[in-house]
Amino acid sequence: MKRALLLVVCCLALAPACAEKSNAPAASVNGVTVTTKDVVDELDAIRANPDYLENIDGQFKQQGSAVVGSAAGSYDAGFVGQVLMRQLQFALAHDEVERRQLEVTDDCKEAAKNDLIQSLGGGDEQKGQEQLAGFSADYRNKIEGWYTDQFVLQSDLVHQPCGGEAAGKAYFDAHPEEFVQLCVSVISLADENTANAVAEQARAGGDFASLAQQFSTDTKSGSMGGDAGCLYPSEISSVFAPTLQATATGAVTDPVTNNNGFLVFKVTDRKPAAYSDVSSQAEQLALRDQSVEFGSWLRHAFEDGQVTVDPRYGTFDPSTYKITPPAVDSESSSSGSEAPPTSSP
Repeated sequence: MKRALLLVVCCLALAPACAEKSNAPAASVNGVTVTTKDVVDELDAIRANPDYLENIDGQFKQQGSAVVGSAAGSYDAGFVGQVLMRQLQFALAHDEVERRQLEVTDDCKEAAKNDLIQSLGGGDEQKGQEQLAGFSADYRNKIEGWYTDQFVLQSDLVHQPCGGEAAGKAYFDAHPEEFVQLCVSVISLADENTANAVAEQARAGGDFASLAQQFSTDTKSGSMGGDAGCLYPSEISSVFAPTLQATATGAVTDPVTNNNGFLVFKVTDRKPAAYSDVSSQAEQLALRDQSVEFGSWLRHAFEDGQVTVDPRYGTFDPSTYKITPPAVDSESSSSGSEAPPTSSP
């Protein structure tokens, strides 16, 4: 038995069964339903944008999977499951936005569209705009609406403005410690005994730069007296950041373990930033927090709800929050006899 179920999209000459089943539920949770037609409409929109289809198929193949199936006009079942799951998540978000009676502002729409463009272009804004323009107007409106719902909800979950400069400023004001550059010097050492001895010498008044030149196993930083520059906490490894933030200016840390041995730090200065210098970073951090909170909300929604999936699409795996495609033999998958009911828009 093979895992690769292929969805064969109905052609213009619709089979009666396709038309009848087009509005059948594909999946539902907490009373929120995504129909088979919803899924097929999106698959048709993707197929109508060949540049985007080729791009995402290449990305999936690099990860050992695929978007396009082996049969003409088909999609790989794993991808179909992802499309269905994503639609179910967006449908939940839309339902929650309406339940909370949240306001959709122009700033929120703009922030959501910018994030959509970045996502479509893999961080390349021009490419993202081109990919978005390749979709029909109806589908563009649909996915922009999906992203807007998510932005509206996640901003409400963290009680922050919805994207853009206002969200960045709110995050900056609420987390001032994250926008103070820590200027540090460091000495790399091979063993713990030497690291403890060097730390004690530095605390007893020994010149940290001289100790770095004498003992550091990192000859590059050692030659500069251990100077490692000034960095924001988000730019420092999460292994070291809490220790450095808790260390007073001018103080020396206990040895910290790293992959190559031990590190002894000295915090030499702290430089608070003006918002104008870190506005872009603050906006990204605000979006990160909102996205994390939204992910947590989604997990709870699926944990607390009753998830049902048409078995022809697969089964919902609560451990991964994904739809696992059913196993079918190659003959039935190529003929489409086991495929989910489909319909052209």
